[in-house]
Amino acid sequence: MNVKTLRVLTIAQYLKGADAGSYDLDEGAFVSDFLDTGHVTSATVDSSAENTMFELCKPLIDSGNETIVIDAVDLNCLYYLGGYVVSCIKKHDVLCDACLNELCVQEHEFVDESVTKLLLAKEYWSGCLIPCSQAVFDFVVAAEMAFRTLQHKLLSSKGNVKQNVMSIIAEKTSDINFSTCHDVKNKLIKRYVNARL
Repeated sequence: MNVKTLRVLTIAQYLKGADAGSYDLDEGAFVSDFLDTGHVTSATVDSSAENTMFELCKPLIDSGNETIVIDAVDLNCLYYLGGYVVSCIKKHDVLCDACLNELCVQEHEFVDESVTKLLLAKEYWSGCLIPCSQAVFDFVVAAEMAFRTLQHKLLSSKGNVKQNVMSIIAEKTSDINFSTCHDVKNKLIKRYVNARL
């Protein structure tokens, strides 16, 4: 398949007007230049510069240290996920009132309003969704960070992926503690991993 064929196939989205979008308005002006193959030149890269750049970047590639950025939208989703995990535990597992109070947000507890926007938007009547406590939210954020660092290794892992993920999340969240009377932390890990995988 040559470049011209690929361009013709790619341009097909512009041949029919978008019913609900505005592709034709946003990028329609670039269509004529896109189909013009006369000005396309092949890029030449100096192999010594390419090798030097690779050698400079190799420690970053090999280190395995990834910077994981969690923005406000992700935090809202994670708070919503925390509430979902708590609701699954509340529905399917046995808990005492003390453990349940540790998972759900209490009246005196402060939770940043900037992370509860999605939960409040999806709550179609007051009280239908469960807001999680700050401790659960901290746990979910830490578990998500661990999960995102593992994500590229999951495809090549051997054995039970779920058990591997659960043990690594337990290790990465060892500083976050919950009541031990009903093994709340392991229930949180199990329900989080079930929801995430």
